[in-house]
Amino acid sequence: MIAIFTERMLRGEVPSINGNGTQTRDYVYVADVVAANLAAIAGPPGAYNVGTGTECDVNELHRRLARIIGVSTPPTTDRASPESSSAPAWTRRWPHPASAGAHAGRWTQASRRRSPTSAPAGPATCSGR
Repeated sequence: MIAIFTERMLRGEVPSINGNGTQTRDYVYVADVVAANLAAIAGPPGAYNVGTGTECDVNELHRRLARIIGVSTPPTTDRASPESSSAPAWTRRWPHPASAGAHAGRWTQASRRRSPTSAPAGPATCSGR
């Protein structure tokens, strides 16, 4: 979302927000996610959540990016409900989120068999970039 908003603002286009913009996300810098994954590979087995721990709604994200880029045009919003979406039909593969653990377990075992060429000494920290 950050890349899409930034690209559109820099081209002079108006970004569009799906819904009312109050949806929140934890925006993590990709280098921090990479460092955390490398640390997890080198660390003890387990499940890890990588994030800044700070949520930001889409409206606030737009305001921050607009201020940095110097744009004053508000975004357009699409307040259509998901039910009225023209998205293609989709059926989830996992009957329940907990069953995804079986797949994660297989992936973790496979990734542990590979040895990274280098890994950070400890977990990555996010600085709220």
